[in-house]
Amino acid sequence: MASMSISLSYCFKLPSLKFPPATAFPVFLAILALTPVPASAQSLDILDRLNGAFNTVEQSLSSLFLDDLVPEDMSIRLGLGGGWVPDYMGSDNYRFAVIPMIDIRYKDILHLNGGRLVYRAFKSGNFEAGPLVNLTFGRQEERNDILEGLGDIGTTLDVGAYAQYRTEVMQLTLDWRNALGAGQGTTLLFTAGHGLYRNERLTLAAALRARWQSDEAMQTNFGITPAQAANSRAGLQPFEASSAVSEANINLIGTYELSNITRLYGLASYGRLFGDAKDSPIVDGPGSADQIIIGTAFQIQF
Repeated sequence: MASMSISLSYCFKLPSLKFPPATAFPVFLAILALTPVPASAQSLDILDRLNGAFNTVEQSLSSLFLDDLVPEDMSIRLGLGGGWVPDYMGSDNYRFAVIPMIDIRYKDILHLNGGRLVYRAFKSGNFEAGPLVNLTFGRQEERNDILEGLGDIGTTLDVGAYAQYRTEVMQLTLDWRNALGAGQGTTLLFTAGHGLYRNERLTLAAALRARWQSDEAMQTNFGITPAQAANSRAGLQPFEASSAVSEANINLIGTYELSNITRLYGLASYGRLFGDAKDSPIVDGPGSADQIIIGTAFQIQF
């Protein structure tokens, strides 16, 4: 059964209606398919959390790097990021994870950022919109003792659409995503970012991100079926999770330009789970509704 999700980010612009050639989209789908996935399946859920945090970094800072956003042909940035992340959404146990940083732009039409690929099909002034594809990692029960017996959540692709409005100091982006599998349902993700400070080398920004999940997505990530309860080694009781705004987080972000092609990133993020996500048996008691991510990254532009 197909599932869905939405994401929103904060930015601005205004004139002209332009519809870029659709022939470029399959090329970037191939790039996404070839993006390396970590060999250790146990780490996929952690990498998804860290990757999402660094995507927030890129989206929020992009409004302050408008000169970099419209390459004449192709812009490629590659790097490595690492940080301390909860070992599942709602955990109070933290692990250090490392992820590849991938940011590829083609003529301001296609943008691959981590596992999220967007195609700008429509543009009018500060506003743009188009389809997206997103890679969502699953959750492995071996990652934490409280998850043992619940089974794994698989990795899947989301398809959907995005809308974005941007100015020189702020960015607003909305993604709608429909998962193709793994019971991830529909998700709406909203991100509002605003620049705080910039000089020749240092840039600071803040971002607010909120996520809404459908009944299916909430049950997959936070619910406990009777069968899972019977297999739970921690003795978890059945729990039915309903659609809700499941989490929101505030992010402080910085980048320092080491040279004209190299950047160092820093991130501090505090998040809070809400509704049935907060009340889930894997969160209330064995875990925590408060979620913190601290990370840094190094990136080179080619």
